[in-house]
Amino acid sequence: MQKVSDTVAILNRGELVSQGPIETLLAGSEGPVFTLSLTSATEQVLEQVRRQPWVSSLQVNQGRDEAATWTVAVSDAEMAEAQLLRLVLAEPQVRVLDFRRRRYELEEVFMQIVEGSHER
Repeated sequence: MQKVSDTVAILNRGELVSQGPIETLLAGSEGPVFTLSLTSATEQVLEQVRRQPWVSSLQVNQGRDEAATWTVAVSDAEMAEAQLLRLVLAEPQVRVLDFRRRRYELEEVFMQIVEGSHER
């Protein structure tokens, strides 16, 4: 459905719970999110990223090895695409193993929305 639709309506038990452009729904409820897997990042670079006006939240999950995964929610995806990786790589010892924008499948969005409509 994602490949042939530009607008989606989501119904739950016959009630309209969400509708809009598919790209908006696929962004997820928290907005654009980027993930980075990296090693050797210091607290200084972490705080520098957190202080950016376009960063809504930043969560760090430390792996069992030396790699950490940062989940960065942003208010401005274009700024994040242009600046996030540059900010992290400004620290010479950092190694970025993976960098990507989180993409949702329509089924995931449907489940988030339907489960959220039950809580109301």
